[in-house]
Order: sequence, then structure tokens, then C-alpha cells
Amino acid sequence: MEAHATTSQGAGAAGREPDGPSEAPSRPEGLEPRPDDGAGGLAPLPYDGVGSVAVGTVAWLVALVIMLPFTDDLRADGHLWWLATAACGLGLGLLGLVIVIRRRNRLRRAGQATPHSEA
Repeated sequence: MEAHATTSQGAGAAGREPDGPSEAPSRPEGLEPRPDDGAGGLAPLPYDGVGSVAVGTVAWLVALVIMLPFTDDLRADGHLWWLATAACGLGLGLLGLVIVIRRRNRLRRAGQATPHSEA
């Protein structure tokens, strides 16, 4: 029985340079590099997140309401934690909704306070 000394780059090759020349990934034609804003090149999304949090909160509410009539069955099957999970999701969703609404209002006030320059 022969022992083969083969290695893969994923396992045990931490810190090794890959074989062959390394090239930077090529940019597709028509895409220009973005100017760096000093924060790692990432800009905040122009989206406040209220809609996403609201939809998630409503989904947890629906799950909770659907499971309430089946509380005894959930308890008998050992799945009562599903009900608790839906209740926690609803509570955290409501808390998150308060947070993102306050953030949205703060962003709107900041946007109105800065004068818009027109070219």
C-alpha cells in the first residue's frame, strides 16, 4: 500500500501562495472604478429598512396567530417552543420597528437640514 503525498489548496495550505502568477480580477467592460469615499469604498444604502422590518414583524404575528389554536397539540408534541419563538420574533420585530422608524426620521431631518446644491 503506497502513501500518496497530495495536498489540496483548501486543506492545510493556509499561508501558501497559489502556484502560478496571481492576477487581479479583471473588471468587466463598461464598469468604471468608483471613487473611494475614505470609508473602505462602501456607501450607505439609500434605504431606511422600515418596510423590511415591518414585513418580518407581520410574518411573526401571522405565525403566532396561526399557532395559538394549536397550543395543546404543540405542547403534546413537545413543540411549544415554536409558539415562544413566534412571540419573541414579534416582540423583537416591534422593537426593531421602533428603532428603524426613529432612524428614518433622524435621516429625514438630517436631509432637510443640509442645503441641496444644484448644478
